[in-house]
Amino acid sequence: PVTFTATAIAGSAGRLGMVTQPPSSATNGLGFSQSPVVQLQDVNGNPVATAGIAITVAIVSGNGTLSGPPTQATDANGRATFTGLSITGLAGPYTLQFTGSSLTGITSDPVNLVAGAATKLSITTEPPTSAQSGLAMTPAAVVQLQDVSGNPVSTAGLNIAAAVQL
Repeated sequence: PVTFTATAIAGSAGRLGMVTQPPSSATNGLGFSQSPVVQLQDVNGNPVATAGIAITVAIVSGNGTLSGPPTQATDANGRATFTGLSITGLAGPYTLQFTGSSLTGITSDPVNLVAGAATKLSITTEPPTSAQSGLAMTPAAVVQLQDVSGNPVSTAGLNIAAAVQL
């Protein structure tokens, strides 16, 4: 009998695979707690170790702005690591898409964006245009803490002062 050993060699890069998903939750305007990593793969899903291939990331669902380097080059192992990404926008789910020239892209699992630190007040119920001296205003004015994007921020025990301007 004849014995031989076969070694499988990956084909050329044809698509992207996700090695590390972005975090499932992120705070508005703050850097991701986990950097997404994508891998060059051949059509059968085998990793392809090719350096210098430009991979781009963009938001494909959700109403916000992606900050951080939008393009990364693959390393010697064919991986692109996206460090320093953050999303600023309305709270809710976002998905990211990773693409490269002549490659089938990949979409991330959802990232749930939550409100960031309070940066402003917003009047959600306007005070009445006139009020009687010594009586409570009806309706009462209501203010809300919001982050930089207008997302409501829940913070208890914060004193807010109002003044009448004539």
